[in-house]
Amino acid sequence: MKFDPDFPLHLLDYLALRMGCEYLSDLRFLEIDKRMQMARVLLAIPVGAAGPLEWNNTLVYLTGGHGERDPEAVKAQLIASLSEEGG
Repeated sequence: MKFDPDFPLHLLDYLALRMGCEYLSDLRFLEIDKRMQMARVLLAIPVGAAGPLEWNNTLVYLTGGHGERDPEAVKAQLIASLSEEGG
């Protein structure tokens, strides 16, 4: 399944679908191997496929991190955080 920016599905909803989560909130409680898998899924999504606000909302929701102005920086921070052992 590929993220389609023309399909009205929020980035978080897409991640929940890809990760096999029944509830969106399940994304926050994934084991490290699944978090790393989610980071790989995010790597494949072009930054332009979602708006800056959507990237920021995803970062804040999944990691508690602070938003950035640059979507590239947000994506990089999100991937780095999900890839950490301590998660």
